[in-house]
Amino acid sequence: MSKKKKVLVHHIEELPRNTYVISYLTHEYDEHPTIEEIKSWVDDAWIEHIRVIHNGKECDAIIDENGKLKGLPINPIATSEYHAWLSSKGLPLDDVIVGNCAVLVNFNLE
Repeated sequence: MSKKKKVLVHHIEELPRNTYVISYLTHEYDEHPTIEEIKSWVDDAWIEHIRVIHNGKECDAIIDENGKLKGLPINPIATSEYHAWLSSKGLPLDDVIVGNCAVLVNFNLE
């Protein structure tokens, strides 16, 4: 029996007075998630694949491709994990992650 595929979504919600709250939603799947399931992690948006360092491990992650155009708030946890990956590759820290970020904890996209 194969282990369940785990996804951790860093869900960011905007509150009044430019404040935000981040909650963590966990999803588990017996099989690879469908494109509809993947899109649901970022509010049914166009998806973009990135890499992050989550709990010391390099992981695939999904974000809203048009998040900046939509004016979504910066997600500091996801940005930190993305910056860790950029640093590990010697790349400049010249971008931030906005909106929700879904981290594929124990599997990769195919």
